Amino acid sequence: MISDKIIKPSQCAIGFGIPTNKADFYHDKTRQDKDFAKRFKTWPMYKDQIVDHFNQAEVTIKQLGVFVIEQFTLDAFRDLFLQDRFNVIILFSHWKKQTIEFHDGLKHFSDIIDAVPFDFAGIIDLCVCHPKDLRIGLDNKRPKCIVKFTTEDALPWFWIIFYQSLFMYLQLNDSTYIEAVETVLKKLQQASRVM
Repeated sequence: MISDKIIKPSQCAIGFGIPTNKADFYHDKTRQDKDFAKRFKTWPMYKDQIVDHFNQAEVTIKQLGVFVIEQFTLDAFRDLFLQDRFNVIILFSHWKKQTIEFHDGLKHFSDIIDAVPFDFAGIIDLCVCHPKDLRIGLDNKRPKCIVKFTTEDALPWFWIIFYQSLFMYLQLNDSTYIEAVETVLKKLQQASRVM
């Protein structure tokens, strides 16, 4: 079972549905089927809160062997399941009403469920705010997979740092994904209290 399996970074893929560069930020601000970039008044604000953290973490994450996808589309999400090399697929994006933002627009959560093969027995990690309907749908319609999610607001800068720390932990330790998530979260929470 995936809940008992030791996971290493090379078994993980992370896709970013939100902009990770200046061109995509400005492009997304003009699109009707996008929402996240519009929440930021200026590029410097977005760069400071998102892109700088992403650029810093991306180098380490890739060096550890994680498969990183920028400009993450629904088709790219679907294709990850066909490769049979990933035990953990992380969707790093933005939830709006019944949709998740991908590079190719806001996609209804039912389309995301349909993209997951029925027999996928890995972990889908939803790094999006309040994905309750998607989580319930995946639990009901794709019962072989484990869905990790948060009910809290997912502050992107924090979660970028979290995933960098998580992959470093997985590289250095023999741990299941869920155990590693819990351990790294505890350590980051303790560190934030000290500051």
